[in-house]
Amino acid sequence: MLGKLIKHEFKDTAQNFCAMYLIVLLIGVVLKVAIEIEVSFKIDNIILDIVSLIMVTAFVLGILAIMFGTIILILKRFYDNVVKDEGYLTFTLPVSTGKIIATKALVSYLWIIISGLAILVMGLLMFVGHTDAFIIIKKGIVETCDKISNAGLWSGVILLIIVILVSLYSYISVGYACFSVGQTWNKNKLLGAVITYVVIYFVTQIISVVAMVVIFGSNMTVLDDVAMVDKSFDYLMIFSLALTVIKCAVCDIITHVVLRKKLNLQ
Repeated sequence: MLGKLIKHEFKDTAQNFCAMYLIVLLIGVVLKVAIEIEVSFKIDNIILDIVSLIMVTAFVLGILAIMFGTIILILKRFYDNVVKDEGYLTFTLPVSTGKIIATKALVSYLWIIISGLAILVMGLLMFVGHTDAFIIIKKGIVETCDKISNAGLWSGVILLIIVILVSLYSYISVGYACFSVGQTWNKNKLLGAVITYVVIYFVTQIISVVAMVVIFGSNMTVLDDVAMVDKSFDYLMIFSLALTVIKCAVCDIITHVVLRKKLNLQ
């Protein structure tokens, strides 16, 4: 049943995401063609320059739209499908509240990953046809990897990647918790969600600052010491990972408990 839920959720959300990707991709293609024409034929035309400038602006805005639009779309999907009137249909399904939340969270996280890959592909699109650019990029990656290996920092890099991946999920977890708590506020559901987010944010920041002081001492200028940073980076990443995991777990529990015991669809 969970597999069917995931498949249905993915199909229902695919239209909006694919449309967003396609629009930005088309803008990128037009920009690429305009740049190639201008460079290949050495055209110095103010109209083409203006078109290129407009397309560059549109492309950058499109990339930003994918970044922020992905989060907005997945949170709006949860709000519309669970908190608002559609919630009546959602919670009539013969599945537990936990499976409903897990399905939406899993599909949402998948779309975040896909959006990240889409941005990467669209960025690389600008270098298509320029082998030298790819050679430079490859050389830069190899040199960076060598420096990391020589400095013995691979453990920190791996931890950083894990922290980033978990942090991406935290957007979903915190967002779901905020809307879940907010829906108990009757006519002020969005206000309740915003206030819940502010509370979670400040509590997390306070815990982070206290822990930083404990780890590095009251004199935070030690962070300017390169040796200190190198030595403590792994511990800092482990702390960040632990804090993020705990935050996600608490938010997931809040979402599950509130939706199971205090669901308010009025």
